[in-house]
Amino acid sequence: MTGVQTCALPIWLMRQAGLTPESVGPVLVGARIASALILPMILGELGVGPTMLLLAVPFGAAVPDALLALVRRQRQKAIRRSLSFFLDLMLSLLQAGMTIDEAFRRSAQQGLSPKHPLADEIDRIVTELGVGRDRTAAFASLADRTGVDELRALADAIALGATRGVSLESVLKAQADLARAKRREDGLKRLDKANAEILLPIVLCSFPMFVALVVVPLGIQFMAGLEALARALR
Repeated sequence: MTGVQTCALPIWLMRQAGLTPESVGPVLVGARIASALILPMILGELGVGPTMLLLAVPFGAAVPDALLALVRRQRQKAIRRSLSFFLDLMLSLLQAGMTIDEAFRRSAQQGLSPKHPLADEIDRIVTELGVGRDRTAAFASLADRTGVDELRALADAIALGATRGVSLESVLKAQADLARAKRREDGLKRLDKANAEILLPIVLCSFPMFVALVVVPLGIQFMAGLEALARALR
């Protein structure tokens, strides 16, 4: 890609979505142009005014980026959900006497599906470590490529452990505990959200019955009482 394309395209967003800018960049540019042209044409057929047509151009151009952001979000969710299990498995393999490279490889192969985004990232780390790249730099790159906060914390912990002489096993154990607690917290949040979503339809469905069984009879009794009071005052 040229320098202009590099400046115009969200390189970090494509990488965190698991895509390579070199292959996806031209496709994204074409999708932006097509969306910017097609959306105003559709709105024009519907009789929308010229002001809205002009506003539809930048909105249409932003649609591919929004879809790319959605892919990135789903990928990050998949990584977060599997991270605690992956760290626990890798820690077990390290305690069994495996080397760090072999533990990474076995954890990715046996604990994750081949198409899982975390398995793809771990394979890349294993390759980088195999050619002699510094472990701290490899994990920092992993955090940048994924944009996952938990992996950023793992990279920072590994860097801090390397400077202070803390074993990798201790670092992974601490991060596994944190990832497990984070996953439990996210599960409770999803459960609370699901309860709220379930409660609203129940309230809406129960409200007419409440009105028919409680409010209406009370209203009838109240009106009858007023009529009786009016007759007594005559």
